[in-house]
Amino acid sequence: MKTLRPFFALCFLALNLVSFAQDAAVLTAWEHLNTFKREREPNEQVAIDALLEAKKEMDAAAKHESTIAKSKTWKRRGDVYWLLGTDPSPRLVLARKGALDTAMFSYGKALVVELKSNGKPKVEEPDEILNRMLSIGARFAETAQKNLKAKKFQESIQEFGLAKVAMQILATQDPENNSLRRQMAYYSYYQSVAATEGQKIEDALVFAQSAVDLSPEDTAFAIAFVKLNIFAQKMPQAQAAIDAAKTRFGSLADLALIEVKLAMESGNMEKAGALIEKGKVDFPKLKTEFILEEVNFYLNSGNDEKALDAIEQAIAAFTADPAILLVLNFNKGVINDQIAENLEKKDPKALATQIAERRAAAKIGYEKTIELDPNYTAAYLQLANAEIIKANALIKKANELDLNKVKEYEALKNEAKVFFANSAGILETGYANEKAKPDADPNRIDTFQKTLFQVYSKLEDAAKRNAIKAEMEGTK
Repeated sequence: MKTLRPFFALCFLALNLVSFAQDAAVLTAWEHLNTFKREREPNEQVAIDALLEAKKEMDAAAKHESTIAKSKTWKRRGDVYWLLGTDPSPRLVLARKGALDTAMFSYGKALVVELKSNGKPKVEEPDEILNRMLSIGARFAETAQKNLKAKKFQESIQEFGLAKVAMQILATQDPENNSLRRQMAYYSYYQSVAATEGQKIEDALVFAQSAVDLSPEDTAFAIAFVKLNIFAQKMPQAQAAIDAAKTRFGSLADLALIEVKLAMESGNMEKAGALIEKGKVDFPKLKTEFILEEVNFYLNSGNDEKALDAIEQAIAAFTADPAILLVLNFNKGVINDQIAENLEKKDPKALATQIAERRAAAKIGYEKTIELDPNYTAAYLQLANAEIIKANALIKKANELDLNKVKEYEALKNEAKVFFANSAGILETGYANEKAKPDADPNRIDTFQKTLFQVYSKLEDAAKRNAIKAEMEGTK
């Protein structure tokens, strides 16, 4: 037995030497990091070599039983991979891939791997770990936003997910930190945006629900979740989300407006009308918004007269908003034209005065639209159509005359030509404006061309008719 003691002593010494070697590796890596920082500007090659040597040392230390359970090991490894992931040197292109992921998980390990005698975590340089983790999350999110803009939706979702993991790791150590949970909620929200853009609506709903769960006090996430359910045509779920938000936040104008939209989307016009009236009373500062919803409400319900009344209210309310005013005035024109058409179907002769009044009101609406935005070319088509309607009515009247009434016939034909000429001038202006747009609408171009061809034919203007025909054939 005595002969065995030196053997055991040697084994014990060997184990201690291995352990010491791994501790030394961590120290050596730290020295390599200092070399990297010192030499990065004057001698990039020396600096990069030192960083790669530090990586080797820390990868080995992270696997050895003597250092694997120490916060310092994982903090140093996180530092190495942070530099690998953020340094712009071309020599680190291969090493850079996945480096920030490794840095993030290494820092996360440094937060939990080692315990004090009282059972609480012993953490190496906790403040620096916090700042690095926040930076890592921000970098992942920045890459995710770039992927989102580039329409790389799956990559964007993954990068936002990694950003969220960085916050989750920190939140595990600081569960009362609401700012971390809110940041996670933002990343979940953007995951839902990416999933929606990528047409993965079910995934988008899961991410949006996560945002609500992570930050239940934030109204924006709650409202976004409701809107996404409506977009997905999940009306019962949208209503449930509205009810849940009301329970948390009470009565909110944004929720009230969305509930109006939901009621209309669901076909519950009675409820929508009641909600609009209630909203105008409950939220006087947003009365104009509810008036605008009232316009949509009456348009959707087919009540033209009520829609016109609501439009007049909205026009009075939105005097400072040209973008809304031009849409309101255009719809005012369309509704008056629609009423005029319905009257003509009933009794064009007996109701001629009312029909003329409606056509005149429609014209005012279209002209105001063009005054607000000369490039709103749909209004030109409507104005030209009104002139064509007048011309066609005269042509019809002329064709109904007896054959011996030549003078009356010619007079009506000439009067009709005046209206056709008016329509041609309107169409030419609208057509030129549409063609000049960078995002010209091909369908609207086609409508202008076909209508001009017909009008030039009525005017017997062969030169212009042939010219527009050539344009039509050239755009096919």
